[in-house]
Amino acid sequence: MRVLDLAKRLLPISIKLKGQCLINNHLPRWLSRKKLHNIIEHKLRTFNNLKESIRFLNYDFKDKNVLELGPGYLFGLAYLFLAEGAKNTGVVDSFDWKRFVLRYDYVMEYYRKHIEQEYNTRIEATFYPTKSTSTIQSFVNENGDSGYAANEIDLIYSNACLEHVRKVDTVFKNMFRVLKTGGIMVHQIDLRNHYDFDKPLDYLRLSDQEWETQNHPDDSYTNRLRVCDYRNILNQYPHRVLKFAIQFDDQFTAPDDINQKFINSKDVDAVGLFMVIEKL
Repeated sequence: MRVLDLAKRLLPISIKLKGQCLINNHLPRWLSRKKLHNIIEHKLRTFNNLKESIRFLNYDFKDKNVLELGPGYLFGLAYLFLAEGAKNTGVVDSFDWKRFVLRYDYVMEYYRKHIEQEYNTRIEATFYPTKSTSTIQSFVNENGDSGYAANEIDLIYSNACLEHVRKVDTVFKNMFRVLKTGGIMVHQIDLRNHYDFDKPLDYLRLSDQEWETQNHPDDSYTNRLRVCDYRNILNQYPHRVLKFAIQFDDQFTAPDDINQKFINSKDVDAVGLFMVIEKL
């Protein structure tokens, strides 16, 4: 069954696990039932999109070590990697996960049970930021440093993560360190202004100093790296481009009066970038 079909199985909110109605009785105030299910469905769609995007490689997750950057508030992709046969999954984000783990434990149990039913497999793993299991490891680091040994990871994945990183060059350094020779990284990057999706490229008018004042400290930092910047970073490491798709939206173009720093940027109108890179 396709991963998206799992979403339909997640909609009932009266499932009882361990004698406790996890969804009905223990939702934190900020997380409504509708929002919870929307997030879970989004995770399922994201995973299905990943599988489709690397289908041309005939990629098999079986016995692979997988690392996800920036899983966000719910870490469901790690369970899906395991359900597909991965040996080990890791997640790294800048969050202080200790604040969230108690309220998420029941959500992930609910999520895990449905995946187990669909894949007919038992996943012996839970998410705790202060613990590691034999199958899932979690790390808190704003530069993507997962603590894995060099050449240990087969696949690194991120979705809408790298645009929120301040030191992207450091993150790539850490990724290439832990990635095996022949391993791949898959990244979907959003190049738009996250504070104004109606005018997603107008922020290219601003100087760096002006843009820093608009980055809200309580929200995720958003950088303004363009396609050429990612190319320059990649060129520091031995790699082969398997897919490099620059994404445009006909509704939006960069303003004529862009800041001087972007004048020579090719593909300045790009709103997104998808890459599949092999380490050589």
